[in-house]
Amino acid sequence: MQLNQEDLYIGPEISKKILNAIHINGVIEYKKLKIEKYKTKIEHLKKKFNLEKKKKKKNFIKNRFFWDLALKKYKDLLKIDVRKKYQQSSKDRYDVNYQEISKSLGYNPTLLSLIIFEDKIKKILKTNSFFKELEKSLNLENIDISTKINLLKLLNFGEINIFTPLCPDYDHVKISENLYKYTFKNLGEGYGLIGKKYLKVFSLINNLFKKYKINFKNHIYYGDFEAFSELNCKNLKESEKSFIKKVEKSSIKMRKKSKPTSCGLIVKDLTTKKNWIKLCKKNRKKILKLFNSNQSFKRKIIEICSSRKNLYESWFPEKEQKDYLNIIFDQGAEYTSLSDIVKKKFKNPFFICLDHSKMKIFYNVNNSIPVVYSKPHYL
Repeated sequence: MQLNQEDLYIGPEISKKILNAIHINGVIEYKKLKIEKYKTKIEHLKKKFNLEKKKKKKNFIKNRFFWDLALKKYKDLLKIDVRKKYQQSSKDRYDVNYQEISKSLGYNPTLLSLIIFEDKIKKILKTNSFFKELEKSLNLENIDISTKINLLKLLNFGEINIFTPLCPDYDHVKISENLYKYTFKNLGEGYGLIGKKYLKVFSLINNLFKKYKINFKNHIYYGDFEAFSELNCKNLKESEKSFIKKVEKSSIKMRKKSKPTSCGLIVKDLTTKKNWIKLCKKNRKKILKLFNSNQSFKRKIIEICSSRKNLYESWFPEKEQKDYLNIIFDQGAEYTSLSDIVKKKFKNPFFICLDHSKMKIFYNVNNSIPVVYSKPHYL
């Protein structure tokens, strides 16, 4: 399973209850609050608070001890702006500016989260300059906290295998600066629209990883499985064999131009057609089950369907809008299957993708591979 924001987050209500309990030396109901796994750390914090209180022989202003502790922990990494608010009420409060830390984590952490997850949060903050440069150089969508955590895990395991999937060289037209539209009038033998984008950024990727002394290998593979669609081949006036031959020529040109660690075709070089079809069927069932049982997942799928309307109108002109959802299930299964294969074939994989970022959701249906996406440049 993918590591989520919840792994670095204790909600405000629970945070408040625990800090209040520590402040008055009350009982903390770990099981009821569903935080048993944090008991050791919280008990340690409680002990620290009581020792400090005993040493100073006076009551702390509410939460002051905890904010002072957070400031001390993060003083070299982050400015937490804490301003005491003098109000007419008897209660003293602290106004906290989360702007900087929110940018790094992607959310506002509670006070207890900052203290309990110190080590993990510090790792993210220390590598934040790398993430910022990665986002800027590749014009990436915002790298979310889950991806940052999973990428940090990979860095601890040594060499990273960067995997970039590319689309076949479908016909496309330029609409405006950095914006294109696929027409799907024919299939070429060149780099392809996404391949051309890769050629603009691959040296930036290499230089950035070398700058931060991250050992890596890079792998580029074209989606030859799109030849297995009879409708796709029919619209392009290609046979399955001629389609794959053209995609193979694209990969040869890409290999010569960018000189990656490896370059080829996803199915031909990493699995077999039989295994691919079997895996896609299995993953399609899983995606359909998630769609019918998980409302959040369902909403995201419907969003994807809506966002790919222009693409599908050009790609499958004989299809109606009501058919698009089934296309999403088919293509989503392909993304999930690719993730399964990459996870099996490559140690410490990391996806850098240049197509449609909303499809990212499918890569981690079965796995927890970090995935980043460049901002789209086609309709």
